[in-house]
Amino acid sequence: PSDFDTRQTRLQSLLIKALSSDPNSAMANFVMSQHVYNQVYDMEEILRDMKEDTPAEQTKKKTFATKLDQKYEDLFTYSLKAYDLYSQNLNAETKPNCRKVVNQLITYYQKKKQGDKVNFYQEKLSGLQ
Repeated sequence: PSDFDTRQTRLQSLLIKALSSDPNSAMANFVMSQHVYNQVYDMEEILRDMKEDTPAEQTKKKTFATKLDQKYEDLFTYSLKAYDLYSQNLNAETKPNCRKVVNQLITYYQKKKQGDKVNFYQEKLSGLQ
């Protein structure tokens, strides 16, 4: 939509408000992780399309890559918190969301090139089927 950035900012502030009132809300952490995951996806697409023909473009791409790395850290924070909360009370209702956050954790650890953690969460994912 034409007001995409405004909606994203509003959603972000509402999620932060929800998490500040209840930081142990599995649903709020889950929704925030989904929000951040979507941002990561969009940022990766933008980064792939950036050119590095000039030193200014190289600097811009490096700065953007740093922002993307921070967004991955945000993804990790919310995904891990949601996973911890869901795994404490896993049931038929929470299992689909738990699978999604485990996939997000796998994505995070693949980005960080930590194969042992990728394998760990892939095993967790297998147990959630």
